Amino acid sequence: MKIINIGVLAHVDAGKTTLTESLLYNSGAITELGSVDKGTTRTDNTLLERQRGITIQT
Repeated sequence: MKIINIGVLAHVDAGKTTLTESLLYNSGAITELGSVDKGTTRTDNTLLERQRGITIQT
């Protein structure tokens, strides 16, 4: 498998996590599309990230 590194930079609440989740899903890297509101995204791993609905570190 070829590894591609992508950087996503935008203002707060612009949809970076949602975009990243969609890229992972559409590329076949994950089988379920996560939701920021439900706390099921792959990039929001910590409890604080899920509680606040933001990605702090990936």
